[in-house]
Amino acid sequence: MIYRYLLIILSVCLASYGECDSGAHKKGEGITIPDIYLRAVIEDSLNKARGEVITAAEMATLTRLEAPNSRVRDLTGIEYATELTVLNLGDVFINGNRINSNEISDISPLSGLVKLTELYIHRNQIWDISSLSNLTELEKLDVSANFHISDISPLSGMTKLRTLYLYTNEISDLSPLSDLTNLRWLSLSNNLIWDISDLASLTELRGLALNINAVSDISHLSGMIYMERLNIWDCDIVDLSPLVENAGLRGEKDFIDVRDNPLSETSLNTHIPTLRERGVRVRLDN
Repeated sequence: MIYRYLLIILSVCLASYGECDSGAHKKGEGITIPDIYLRAVIEDSLNKARGEVITAAEMATLTRLEAPNSRVRDLTGIEYATELTVLNLGDVFINGNRINSNEISDISPLSGLVKLTELYIHRNQIWDISSLSNLTELEKLDVSANFHISDISPLSGMTKLRTLYLYTNEISDLSPLSDLTNLRWLSLSNNLIWDISDLASLTELRGLALNINAVSDISHLSGMIYMERLNIWDCDIVDLSPLVENAGLRGEKDFIDVRDNPLSETSLNTHIPTLRERGVRVRLDN
């Protein structure tokens, strides 16, 4: 009776072990990368022949992966590339056209790539960036021209960011950016922004693009004394006095584009001439 009881216990233990082990990749076992275009990029990076087995251990040797304009849609399998520091899945225009564009919508496989310092996923079909919230080592991030990103709260903990591109989306709330005080370059063009008060703490900015938004009050720019390039064209700005109050705006290295704004007579006849007298290059006309 005792013997039978021990056999039952042993059988249960073995079954449980088998279930736990079944999800793990054994040494030398291939992983699944269903997207043929992503697989081809990885095969090339690993010097693999087409269709050759790719293991989790081999994926973990990758530190950089470049896959712009590669027709990638599905990122399944990239989660094994845990040592990646640079990942480029964006698109670039070739002779003014988009060719072999990536069409990525689900970026959840990126959630565990916590060593990334640079991530480019611009010009895809991404709506939800919540999977990026753990990537707190990022210094450069480009999620621009995805058209539908509205919630940027997952970026709030990325305090090492120095360059951030968010243009051409549907962003209105900038509060998640207020603690990103290491930012040097920030592009927010072509969104749904009217209030930029949450940017006041970003005093280390060298470049800021706010063009094609409903911004009218730029008083929060007066303390950004390291600003070198400011794009605020096609907004609703009347008063440029905060730029005159910005003591750092002086010299030929500084450029401001204020085209297509309903500027007041004072801004046109006093503020802009004052800035130009300091050496600041101000673009007013097309």
